Amino acid sequence: MAKSDGQVERVRLFAIGVPAAGQAAADAAQRRTASWCRQWGDVAEVRPMGHDREGRVVARVLVGREDVAEVLTKACLAIVDMRRCREQFTPECVSWNAWELQCRDEKKGLWAQ
Repeated sequence: MAKSDGQVERVRLFAIGVPAAGQAAADAAQRRTASWCRQWGDVAEVRPMGHDREGRVVARVLVGREDVAEVLTKACLAIVDMRRCREQFTPECVSWNAWELQCRDEKKGLWAQ
């Protein structure tokens, strides 16, 4: 996230887990996120939701009209943290979870092996 003073701050996406660099599908998740952002002119709305244990900002990131979490779950490249969703009363997580379950059933993306 670029701040008004020009500094860039990394944020952790709210309520989803994506593969870390070096893990299977990490490159695919990064490419999907980058392509989604490019098609909307690299403009995002960042909605902070708190901080993680390491002190990083945890945020919902909306690009276009869609949350990046939904983009990645639809692409079968993210795992939804329903516990976090319930703690923050985030109803959108229900559809994210439905996408994850469909991906698991169809053995796509993270569940292809």
